[in-house]
Amino acid sequence: MNFNIDEINERIQKSPSMQALQEIEKEFLARENGTITLALQNLSKLSPDERKNVGIELNKIKGLLLKSIENQRKIVKENEVFEKIKNEKIDVTAPANYNLYCEKSGSIHLITETKNFLMNILHKYKFAIYSGDYDIENTYHNFTSLNTHELHPARQTQDTIYINSDSIDENIRKNEKYFINEKNDEFLLRTHTSAQQTRIAREIIAEIDENREESENEQGYNFKYATLGRTYRNESDGTHSPMFHQIELVAISTNIYPQDLIEMTINLLSEFFEISKTELKINLRTNYFPFTNPSWEVDLFLPSKNAWIEVLGCGMIHEKVLENMGLDSKIYRGYALGAGLERLCMLKNNIQDLRQFFSSDIELLKYYSNNN
Repeated sequence: MNFNIDEINERIQKSPSMQALQEIEKEFLARENGTITLALQNLSKLSPDERKNVGIELNKIKGLLLKSIENQRKIVKENEVFEKIKNEKIDVTAPANYNLYCEKSGSIHLITETKNFLMNILHKYKFAIYSGDYDIENTYHNFTSLNTHELHPARQTQDTIYINSDSIDENIRKNEKYFINEKNDEFLLRTHTSAQQTRIAREIIAEIDENREESENEQGYNFKYATLGRTYRNESDGTHSPMFHQIELVAISTNIYPQDLIEMTINLLSEFFEISKTELKINLRTNYFPFTNPSWEVDLFLPSKNAWIEVLGCGMIHEKVLENMGLDSKIYRGYALGAGLERLCMLKNNIQDLRQFFSSDIELLKYYSNNN
C-alpha cells in the first residue's frame, strides 16, 4: 500500500480542529482498522527482504505522521486560545456607556448573592445584621474571650495567620474599643466571625442600657444578631481557601434552650436550600467547640447528592463567654450557630472546587448568573 506523505501532511495542516485531527489519526493509526496499522500487520505476508524494507518505510511514515499531528494540535490549541482572548477582550479605556460598549449588564457575584439571600432570611427572623468588617483582630477577641486558652491547638500558626504588630498603625493598635491588650497578646487575621461575638454583645448591651428608662431596668436583655464577613486561615485546596466568608447567628435571653437553636437551624436550612420543613432531614452530632457547651455539628441530607453532608456548627454559648459579654451566666443563656458561606453556596449550586469563586472565570460567572 502506497502512502503519499505530502498529501497526508497537507490534510493535517489544513485541519481546523482537534476533532478533525483525531479523525485523521483514527484513519491511519486506529488499532483495529487504521490503514498504516493494517499494513504493518500484513508484513508477515511479504518475503524477508521486502518485510524489512517496507517495515522501515511504514514506521518512518508513522513517526512523521504522529509528529505532524502533534505539531498541528499545538497550532489548533493556540488558535483556540487566541480566538477566546479575541472574543472575551475588554477595552478598559472605553467610557462607561452601557448602550455603546456592553452586550449586557453585569451581575452579582454568587457569594454576594448568597450573602444577600441569607440576610433576607435573617431579617425575617428579626436578627440585627453586623457586617463584621474588623478583619484584623487580637488574640483576646479571637481566642481568649471565646474560652480558648493560650495553649489551645487553634492558636497554632499552621492555621492562624499572625501579623507583626509593628506593621499596624499605632492609633489602631492602641484603640481599646477594638483591641483589648492582654499579656502575650498578638495581632492576627481573624479565623472566624466569632471573634466579634463579645464585642458586639457588649455594644448591644451598652446601647440597651443607654436607651432604657429607669422603670425598665429589670426587664433584662433579650437580643439576637448575625455577623457576615471575611475570615482567614493558612490553608488552600479544593474545599478550603486562605480567605473565606462566614455567617454567625447569636441569640441571648433568659429563657433560650437547645430547642430554640434546633428550630432556628431548621428554619435557616429549609429556606436557604428551599426544602420544605416536612422533607428536611438533619442530624446533630455532638462535638467540641471551646465557646459553646453543649456543641453540635449539623449534617443535612441532600436529595440531589443522596448523601448526608456536614453544613454547620452550633451550640449553647459557654458560660465563660457569656461572662465576657458582661452577662450573668446564672441568669442569661444563649446559642450560637456558624457556617461558611462558600460551603453553603457550593452545596446549593453543586460546585466542586471552592477556588472557582475567586478565579475571575468569565464563563463560570456568566453560567451562574444565567442560572440564578
